[in-house]
Amino acid sequence: TNAPTNAPTNVPTNAPTNAPTNAPTSPVPTQKPTTAAPTTPLPTHKPTTAAPTTPPTSKPTLDPASNFVVGYYPDWEVDNICKNDGAPPPYMANNQVGWMLSSLEECCTKYFSWKLNACMGITATPLGMYYPNWQQQVQGNICLFDEDVMAPEYMMLNPALYMHSTKESCCTKFYNWDYNTCMGIVTTPAPPSNKWYVNFDTSRCVKDCLVGADLCGGPVPSSSALFDTVDACCARITWVSSNVCIAESQGLVPEGSKKWYVNDNMLSCQQDCIGNAPCGGLAQRWQVLHADATTCCRLQLSWLDQLECVSASNGR
Repeated sequence: TNAPTNAPTNVPTNAPTNAPTNAPTSPVPTQKPTTAAPTTPLPTHKPTTAAPTTPPTSKPTLDPASNFVVGYYPDWEVDNICKNDGAPPPYMANNQVGWMLSSLEECCTKYFSWKLNACMGITATPLGMYYPNWQQQVQGNICLFDEDVMAPEYMMLNPALYMHSTKESCCTKFYNWDYNTCMGIVTTPAPPSNKWYVNFDTSRCVKDCLVGADLCGGPVPSSSALFDTVDACCARITWVSSNVCIAESQGLVPEGSKKWYVNDNMLSCQQDCIGNAPCGGLAQRWQVLHADATTCCRLQLSWLDQLECVSASNGR
């Protein structure tokens, strides 16, 4: 009929097609993308910047506008003081953390503690004390008063070690071996004793008397012992034969003891005397002396044929 039914039918009127249509259903595509390209590059796999630098320090830094280095540095080449003229040596400017300091006091304390006042530009005030004359401001082994001659700064900075309230205590501590000179005490030398003392320069004994007199070596040094006899004095010179020391100390030609000692070749003995064989010259202090050649051969050359040793020793 021409009028619609009251309910839909159970079967579609037409079956679906078996193939797609020949043309696309959407409009024709454009020649360019319709969306804009990304504004940022794709993320990288690794960071593109270097590692962070170390934190800034509180030390002076180089002013990039003027190349002026701010801070104090030690001037060792000219004035031995600290400067802040902005022109340190290049090796300091390139290592400011190691060299530059923010204040004059810090710089002087670190680099010139031994002359702190001079570095700081401070005029030292005398302490009214005595100190040893090690710098030889004045000739001699003496203690100086700092109000007369200013003490070295390192002493004034450590008065407990170097400075003394009295000249006596200063001389006692620093010049006890020359106390009288330090104190300015003039002593009258004792009269010569005419006793004997060792002259270590010559390894002989001399008398304590005025130079020019017989056998005199001048006044005895304060550190030398005196002996009543030349024999006792020579006994102290253990490295020289006693008979040589005794004779030569008295201006005599030494004579041997006529005793026997082993000669240098260790094949026989010889006599302690000057002259022809069997004399072998004066024995040295360290050589053992024997009463005769037989005893010398027996005690010191026992591995030799004794008859041959004695015969050779007597020059036969």
